[in-house]
Amino acid sequence: LRTAKGKNDGSVHDKRYFTCRQDHGLLVRPSKITVRGINGAKLITDYYGSKESSPMEDK
Repeated sequence: LRTAKGKNDGSVHDKRYFTCRQDHGLLVRPSKITVRGINGAKLITDYYGSKESSPMEDK
């Protein structure tokens, strides 16, 4: 974000997801966004594959 309207600096509960200035970052669930009319959760699934085949499921 260009202004300090965010909630964090890219980390939440000591876990770093990205880096930005304090109060300039947001974490958003993919299902809550739309890109060119397509739900973000579908874009993630299409790009990374189904949840069942996700390499992160074992972690």
